[in-house]
Amino acid sequence: SPIINDLCISYKNKVWIATADGISVLDPIQDTFKHFLPANYPELSTSVTNHIFEDSDKTIWVGLDNRDPLYYDESQDTFISIGWKQYIIENNLDVRKYNCVNTIKNKSKDEIWICSNVGLYSYHKITKQFSHYHK
Repeated sequence: SPIINDLCISYKNKVWIATADGISVLDPIQDTFKHFLPANYPELSTSVTNHIFEDSDKTIWVGLDNRDPLYYDESQDTFISIGWKQYIIENNLDVRKYNCVNTIKNKSKDEIWICSNVGLYSYHKITKQFSHYHK
């Protein structure tokens, strides 16, 4: 897709590109271009990729339009959901038909921030626990 929503330069110097059609990765050292398309990666289906982020552990995270945040497991060549939308439902938070992850950032070595259209959340990568921050 010609529409680029975000990009991230990984510690391996790969350029991760978030698009309306999926994710692409440019490896300028190997001179290769890999495409993560929804047809081959069902976790990305029916969703625009809004944001790509590499955390302090060198894990690539993906913020999607109306989907759970995902992280990329390179050893399995797959994207894994963390269940953010289920957390919102189970805790009777600001549930909407449309919940969108806009940005993901480091909070600490073991936690990330999740910025969304329904508020600010954090996710602890080891305990797999969410926190919701509100007034």
